[in-house]
Amino acid sequence: MRPMKSNLFLALIAASSLVSAAPRYVPAEGDVLVELSHRSNLPEADLKQSLANCDANQTNTNLCAYRDQVAADLTLKHAVAEWEKARDAGCAKSAEREYGGGSLKPTAQAMCVTAETKKMIQRVERAK
Repeated sequence: MRPMKSNLFLALIAASSLVSAAPRYVPAEGDVLVELSHRSNLPEADLKQSLANCDANQTNTNLCAYRDQVAADLTLKHAVAEWEKARDAGCAKSAEREYGGGSLKPTAQAMCVTAETKKMIQRVERAK
């Protein structure tokens, strides 16, 4: 199988978006609140009240910091999902180009997905 240059290009673009200073995706405030409520086991109404005044006390300050952490986690999950979509689409296109509807197409596609995922794992591990 030939090297998949277009897939590598897509992976590099996705990887660079993971480390950019200003993410393209910002989770909705409501989504962050729902996730924060789920993780903290606190009612959304109570969280809203505490998050409205982060400097009121240490508990509110902690909750506001945790809210920002949850928002960052949701942003990362979205970036990974977008990278997976790009990876899968690129590998499907490459396998189609290489093998058409032949019996090796699913194998080529799976091998591509595996290779691109391993490359991303290496990039993440190098960033530690």
